[in-house]
Amino acid sequence: RQNSLMSMTFDEYIEKRVHQVSVDFANHLWYHGVHDLEKIAYFSELPLEEVKELFADRIASTTE
Repeated sequence: RQNSLMSMTFDEYIEKRVHQVSVDFANHLWYHGVHDLEKIAYFSELPLEEVKELFADRIASTTE
């Protein structure tokens, strides 16, 4: 029983870490000139809606 709890915790950690790597990669793409949100979503494997939220402040500052 304790083994499954440890495994679940490890699986959750891996899932969070993989997600953070995807977010970091998306930011890396943005800083290197890729501002097409659909491309960022595709290459980072993040949902488009999450990418839009991630870059909402940067998009707003470039259109003002």
